[in-house]
Amino acid sequence: MFNQILLAADGSDASAAAVATAIGLAREQRAQLLVVHVVDVYAMYFATPESIDFLVAAGEGILKAVQDQAQQSGVVAHTKLLQSDVGGRHISELIIDESNAWPADLVIIGSHGRRGLNHFLIGSVAEGVCQRARTPVLLSR
Repeated sequence: MFNQILLAADGSDASAAAVATAIGLAREQRAQLLVVHVVDVYAMYFATPESIDFLVAAGEGILKAVQDQAQQSGVVAHTKLLQSDVGGRHISELIIDESNAWPADLVIIGSHGRRGLNHFLIGSVAEGVCQRARTPVLLSR
């Protein structure tokens, strides 16, 4: 049984599948849901205050949309916007740190299923979470 589920959402199609899974599971388990979104400032080569503000606003919009979707399903969802720092911590580390701090019984994250050169160049947040998380991780594709 899961009491606290952390959902990492980024607004992608893979994330939409994870959102549906997390909301359904939270409703079924009567679990608390924490939805996080990471603004990766470090990935921007020429970050300006305006571009960071744009990414923060977009992240807040993603969180609000997921929260509204959860509420329509009868699930109370809390949200948290995380932001990478200049130290370059990977998004997966921020998600894991938040899941440990909360603490989550389960982490749900979408996976794009990239392979080959795309995986090598872009990397995989989901893979990083799976490799380092202390709690169970549910991947949604």
